[in-house]
Amino acid sequence: MKHTIVLTTDEETRGSIFTSRNNAIHNLIKECGGRHFRFDTINPGRCSEMFRRIEKMLKEEHKDYLICNMHEDGVTTTGKTKLNIVLCGNDSTLKSIVSRMFRGTVIKQMSKLLPQKEMSRVCQKREGMIHGRQISVLELPALTQLSEQEVMQETYRCLFLCDPGVHHFILVTPVCPFTNEDKAEMEKIKRIFNSNEHFMVLFITELTVDQSVIDFVESTESQKAVSLYGSWYDVMGLKDQRSTQQISDLFDCIESMKTEPYSLQTYMRAPEKRVRHELEEKLRVRDNEIKELQKKIKTLGKWIHLFLWKKETM
Repeated sequence: MKHTIVLTTDEETRGSIFTSRNNAIHNLIKECGGRHFRFDTINPGRCSEMFRRIEKMLKEEHKDYLICNMHEDGVTTTGKTKLNIVLCGNDSTLKSIVSRMFRGTVIKQMSKLLPQKEMSRVCQKREGMIHGRQISVLELPALTQLSEQEVMQETYRCLFLCDPGVHHFILVTPVCPFTNEDKAEMEKIKRIFNSNEHFMVLFITELTVDQSVIDFVESTESQKAVSLYGSWYDVMGLKDQRSTQQISDLFDCIESMKTEPYSLQTYMRAPEKRVRHELEEKLRVRDNEIKELQKKIKTLGKWIHLFLWKKETM
């Protein structure tokens, strides 16, 4: 048990009804050499302290390690890296369709997958194999439909289920005008995860990808949504014969990017990164305002100088 640390939440030590459970927890902590960390579900910043505690424990026990058998770098027997993919967006039914497509189940019509009567409020993880590549597909519930506590719980759960990290988040959206709910979901996902290099937008049409679909995807509104997450987007049609190969090519492209997976540590740094970006944007706007004001002052100075010169010559 020397390689174990006990992680508890604030709820497990609250109230007299947990007395027997507390005794069991205290005994377990003793067996683990007193290594214990109380996780605060309200304050996500405590996670950084937990990682520092674990790093300190590793340094103190550098002569002895617990080694678990695993495929190096997640490479499967086919030589292709196993990928952890997270599907997000406001449409739960559409995410389920894409999940099935990614796992090798071709769906010809959206209508064949009945709309979900009740939106899932928890992450759904499924695994599959396509073109010799093992993949893990996780459907993230619509975050705007959850309470703030549920949002925090499900984002944490998402990252824990995708250990050692998410190779790519894919925002799934239908080829149709965005609703206010769609836009709110996009904004919230961007604000919480805040990583352009790990995101792409996937447009899905029930038909084939024709010119009308391309026109929609290239429209100002669609490209504005894409720009929230960088510049990478793709479009797929459920009736396109090449959709399976297109999915395989997409995974190959994600692997070739060699981007470090989005981990829990990355998630903990996201708020700091967002604040820094917002501050830089405010400074940029202020700098432009100052430059514009300087131009106006310079122009005004020229007019004053000209006015005084004319007055002197009269």
